[in-house]
Amino acid sequence: MIFWMRGFSVAVGMMLLAACSAILLPSSYTFTAGEMQEQLAKKFPVEKNYLQIVSLTLTHPQVSLQPDQKRIVLQFDADAVILGQPGLHGYTRVSSGLAYNPADKTIVLKNPKLESQHIDGVSKNLAQLVEQITAVTVHDRLDGVAVYTFTPNQLHLLGAHIEPENIDITAQGVVLRWTKQ
Repeated sequence: MIFWMRGFSVAVGMMLLAACSAILLPSSYTFTAGEMQEQLAKKFPVEKNYLQIVSLTLTHPQVSLQPDQKRIVLQFDADAVILGQPGLHGYTRVSSGLAYNPADKTIVLKNPKLESQHIDGVSKNLAQLVEQITAVTVHDRLDGVAVYTFTPNQLHLLGAHIEPENIDITAQGVVLRWTKQ
């Protein structure tokens, strides 16, 4: 009888502990555009040279959030050398979705898309060529780039392993909803 009571007490204690951890375990985590911008800045400049006709360099990523489109917006300073003519400056604006990469525990850019670009002093025809090169560069160089990396402690809370299940982009930041593993 005593063994049964001890076993019952241990089982009840374990259930209470599990219930408390579920209550204490946060259901979401938010990180900001500034945190993404800080991580992205380490990966720039990005350069692309196209047949010695156009050389494009993207620098100084600035991140903003576009909750209504469920995307983030990246704006870069753009420097171009076109047909050997250096000193052309402008900007490039890109939007992207986000995804969780479980292999390296990161939030990455997903399907980045060139939204707009302006390079000062470039003719309309050349601007179209530069935009085409930039669109390819954006997809090739930015798709899958990490904008946030989790620490091991962030994915192991109160003894539970958690994985982001849902990513929401809000005006306050990127909100990740967890699922307990």
